[in-house]
Amino acid sequence: MAGLAATFAWLAYLEGMFRSLVFCTLLLGCTTVLLAQPAEDQRFAAFAYGGLNLAQIDGDYYFGYNKVGLRFGIGSNVIITPKSYISVGLGYNQGGAKASRSERYDRSLATINLRVNAAEVPVLFHYRLGKKEEYTVKANHQLYRSGEIQTGLAVSRVTGTSFRRTGLASQLSRKENFVAVEDEFASTDLYWIVGFAVPLNMNISAYAQHGKSILGIYRPGEVTLDEVLPLYPYYFNFGLRYTLY
Repeated sequence: MAGLAATFAWLAYLEGMFRSLVFCTLLLGCTTVLLAQPAEDQRFAAFAYGGLNLAQIDGDYYFGYNKVGLRFGIGSNVIITPKSYISVGLGYNQGGAKASRSERYDRSLATINLRVNAAEVPVLFHYRLGKKEEYTVKANHQLYRSGEIQTGLAVSRVTGTSFRRTGLASQLSRKENFVAVEDEFASTDLYWIVGFAVPLNMNISAYAQHGKSILGIYRPGEVTLDEVLPLYPYYFNFGLRYTLY
């Protein structure tokens, strides 16, 4: 019965993901017909983004960006000036922790592979690097084709975690067995994000961002040398962003 319940839960999860993708596709299709390029007095614009997430957790005794996942979402831009705007998004982020091949070998294959799924609300400030004079219609909105830098915060809400061990659990030291405190993981976290984007045309841009947890998903008090450290997820992600003016 437990296995059947888990199967139904997984099917419900996939159905929710499918509905989200269908919604995003319909939104893009409908609005693209109506909106072609930005007007001079425009103050709002919709966008969708998607790409790969390379994640890890500070405190898990692994290094690098080994856990690969997806990151995607939709949102709206609030244009402040031609050179700057604020974006508010609603997305899905797959993070976690995974040992590298060399780390698995050094630990006699006794490692943990952790997946952390989360919903996120990123609020970012964007600054275009082009000249302000390139904003006019006569200049064909060249400012919108310039690169930009980004920084801001993202509220993250954990929707689920899963893990699997390789090797024998008894070979893991107490401090490296961070899933032993999974029941104490915080459901809400806050990330600081920095990044940049390079436009490919008026609507599509390629972006890269780095995010680091501020609050942490595991927040113990004082810990001894043989206890699990505080856990602060981080990630590097890259992908494409489609803006609907």
